[in-house]
Amino acid sequence: MVILFSPVASAKPSGMSLADCYHAALKHSDEVAISDEEIHQAETQFTQALGSVLPKIALLVKEELQDPASTTSATNTFQQTFTRLSTPSVAVNMQVPIFHGFKEFQALKLSRANEAQKALLKKDVERLLMEDVAVSFFTIANIERDIQTTQKILRTSQSQLGELKKFVDLGKSRESELAQQQTSIALLDADIEQKKGDLKVAYELMSFFTGLDPQPKIQLEDPVSEKLEPKDYYVERSYARADVQAAQQGITLAQGEVKLRKGDLYPQVDLDANYYPYRVGFLKEIKWDTTISMNAPLFNWESIGLIREAKSKEKQAELRAEQTRRLAETEIKRSYDSYQSSRNQYGKYQTAATLAQKTYDLQLGDFRLGLINNLDVLVTQRTWFDALRQRDVAETSVWLDWFKLMVRSGVMP
Repeated sequence: MVILFSPVASAKPSGMSLADCYHAALKHSDEVAISDEEIHQAETQFTQALGSVLPKIALLVKEELQDPASTTSATNTFQQTFTRLSTPSVAVNMQVPIFHGFKEFQALKLSRANEAQKALLKKDVERLLMEDVAVSFFTIANIERDIQTTQKILRTSQSQLGELKKFVDLGKSRESELAQQQTSIALLDADIEQKKGDLKVAYELMSFFTGLDPQPKIQLEDPVSEKLEPKDYYVERSYARADVQAAQQGITLAQGEVKLRKGDLYPQVDLDANYYPYRVGFLKEIKWDTTISMNAPLFNWESIGLIREAKSKEKQAELRAEQTRRLAETEIKRSYDSYQSSRNQYGKYQTAATLAQKTYDLQLGDFRLGLINNLDVLVTQRTWFDALRQRDVAETSVWLDWFKLMVRSGVMP
């Protein structure tokens, strides 16, 4: 297993590693912040569900005003209570849900399951963010290595230009060969300028992820520090991937929704109680009252429809979970094959670059002996240059494909 790199508080003087960039992106990412808020909302939903189970207590202050015209004919306290101008009262009210088909308890379970799913979705956002940062990081690395390779060829061409001028002065080479060499150097200069522009754009993208402006230089290190396990090892890890687990949690939520809807078919029993610290008239001596009510549904076709809809959503959640798992497996298999292919390509390009350089050195020796002209050397130099660039691209592809495999299999982060 790959050991996840530890967070770094600040960028190193020599540059930011991939770990540094990722942890900076975690702090800056809007998607991660949104996921945090979704988890917070799920926590508040648990509070709401808990509130539906607990009694509700309220202070009720009421004053009833009516036409006092009939108060003159009232002859006793009973009549005066009902005919007085003002009838104030203060009550402490308590409402207690006694039985609602276990809907409240099911809602508590659903809120916890929803909170767990949001936490898993946040992990998946962090996983996808790591892949985005890795792509940006190795894009920068590839461009920087390409610039270094081009500058190496440029220095070689400029050195060769000096020798070629001497050969032209001695009549051993033609002016056209010198012009061709100068053209090649100009094209290399233009290529470097283009790649500097590409590099600036790549750093801007990394700055978007990390929130650092300006974005510090990156520090490239070989990330492939662990041996490659068999393909089945990574495929089996797909079950532990955050998005796959979140989809499974979706099944639990859908099943809970079915149970919640079925609770509408059960009778509902509630208790409503009042305690009166203050009342007037003959009600003054009555300190409390309570009401127990039961609502038994005899016919409610709407509830039947909602239950059927919930069952359909449960089936949909099962299909979505299976689809997510299969997509994860396919993604991991493709990443595994891509990594192996990139690694094999890198070995072959490394060999090709070594042979191309050897050929160039031999051709350059033949040119100095006057056996061939400079145009032949330029063709060999271009072959060497292409081989070096393809080797560099293949090497960064190996690193990027390695990280994609680690991220997509859930090994990282």
